[in-house]
Amino acid sequence: MLFFLLALLSGGVVYAVRQEMIGLQPNFQALTPYALTLFLVHGVCFLFFVKRPSHLIENTVVVTLIALSTATLASIIVSFFLRQTYSLFLMVPFIIVLWTSVITTELLQRAKITRLRFALIDSGLWAGAEFPTVDIVRVASPAELDNHHFDVLLIDDHIKQQAVWRNFFLNSHSRIPLIDAREFYELVSGHVWPASLFPDYSKIVRPTLYSDFLKRCSDVVIAALALVVMLPVFFALIPIVMLSSPGGFFFRQQRVGRGGKIFVLHKVRTMFLDSEVDGPRFATHQDRRVTSIGRFLRRSRLDEWPQFINVLKGEMSIIGPRPERPEWVEEFKREIPFYDLRHAVRPGITGWAQVNTGYGVGKAGAEKKLNYDLYYLEHLGIAIDVIVVYRTLATLVRGQGAR
Repeated sequence: MLFFLLALLSGGVVYAVRQEMIGLQPNFQALTPYALTLFLVHGVCFLFFVKRPSHLIENTVVVTLIALSTATLASIIVSFFLRQTYSLFLMVPFIIVLWTSVITTELLQRAKITRLRFALIDSGLWAGAEFPTVDIVRVASPAELDNHHFDVLLIDDHIKQQAVWRNFFLNSHSRIPLIDAREFYELVSGHVWPASLFPDYSKIVRPTLYSDFLKRCSDVVIAALALVVMLPVFFALIPIVMLSSPGGFFFRQQRVGRGGKIFVLHKVRTMFLDSEVDGPRFATHQDRRVTSIGRFLRRSRLDEWPQFINVLKGEMSIIGPRPERPEWVEEFKREIPFYDLRHAVRPGITGWAQVNTGYGVGKAGAEKKLNYDLYYLEHLGIAIDVIVVYRTLATLVRGQGAR
């Protein structure tokens, strides 16, 4: 609120100075409706977006930039339709001051977290867990806290249940803040730590208006537009793909969807026929089964485009955990705890695991992706979906991650 008022004041001063310079009296009465509109548009965008993923440090600035950009674009459109060109003298300084203030605050908050000294009270669950960008010291007993200074203590539910630590917190006069270790780990890493999960984790997906209704509506609209826009490209690709090697244009394969239901996934064919006569295999780097045109299609992600058909049919979403083949799902469900939880939502064309880890192979890759998938399910909402879209577009531009 303070930033909004400061930005409006700056815009008003610039407008008044400009009017004086051209010999006119400032007409604040005429400008008031636009100032209120400017304020409301930015306010709505911030309420909509800045319910941002405070659950992930590195993305707070990204979502803030998206919110500011959306609000700025909306303000320009409003100014155009109201034909108030003089309002630009209010809007430009307003936007400059607002952007500078908000982004500076976000960066300072991130820097503050990295300067703090954290003590992780570890009962063994966190062995091997890495906390990126923060100074973490692991302690196993209250005596270890006496000879060091810490700004924050990280604890989990197992620690809270231990009598020695309960007595320490009850009798301690220290004002050091206590933070849940699992939540903080997710904050700085962007994925879950499996050993910190508890039996009630099956309720990881919380129904919301966005997850139950708005996400599906946006999927249908975007998928329909994407298919219409890319139709001429598909017609051009059909003879190229079919002439590059024997076989059809489309490739169809069974995948596991929401609730464990099997569906047929559609892709543009990028491999030679009979490339899996010896059974299903993960794609590898420079895979010899991939055709020459197939490599281009995979790098550009054009081979994924037919999956928008699956989105329209309700079998997939644009964003979600990537669907896997039934053969691998059965194996991973037996060997990886919580693996079946990723089927609580529709699988996606892109997803949180894909933009963070890329292409995972085998059990190790599946475990790593699952940690990101569970994080996505826990924080499912418009903020994290916006970040996935942003990172997916960045990946497309760089042409990374394809096999």
